[in-house]
Amino acid sequence: MLTRRVTHEGASRPVTHRIFALAVFALVLEVDIVTKAWAASVLTESVRVADGFYLMLRHNSGLFFGTVPVSAAYWICVFAAMGWIGWRALRSRNAVLAACLAAVLAGLTGNAIGQAQGAVVDFIGVGPVRGDEWLVVNVADLAQVGGVLALGAYLLWRRVHAAYSPAIEAQPDQKRPGSES
Repeated sequence: MLTRRVTHEGASRPVTHRIFALAVFALVLEVDIVTKAWAASVLTESVRVADGFYLMLRHNSGLFFGTVPVSAAYWICVFAAMGWIGWRALRSRNAVLAACLAAVLAGLTGNAIGQAQGAVVDFIGVGPVRGDEWLVVNVADLAQVGGVLALGAYLLWRRVHAAYSPAIEAQPDQKRPGSES
């Protein structure tokens, strides 16, 4: 079968989930890079798109909305998180989990690239959050938050679905696990 690869232990792992995760990662990262480049080259002033939604250019050289400077500890945490999330996404046997993790990883990678270049380009203004302050984000931020929210919603759905699914009754002539008869 073309969608499965047999490992040396004989267990199979769907290759399509890996390809799907890599496709989500590549698509989100590419959209993030292209939109940041577009915003940096085109936006010179705020552009109102709708009530409470603007396109505005901001360069963020720190963490948490520029309030915390980037340090060596940041890079250690980023690379550790990227490695773990990437490993989990590629090992996942579930396409939804793989896609959620890939979106988070793409967002993390996009912002890490921006930090390595000196500052992250933020351009999607939402607000005002407090007075005249706006929350300004980018596609990478949206991918990280969206990936985590989608992951949480999916895991919650799976748990609720499993709790309310009808139990499979054992056949009358078969013993149930844990029964002594």
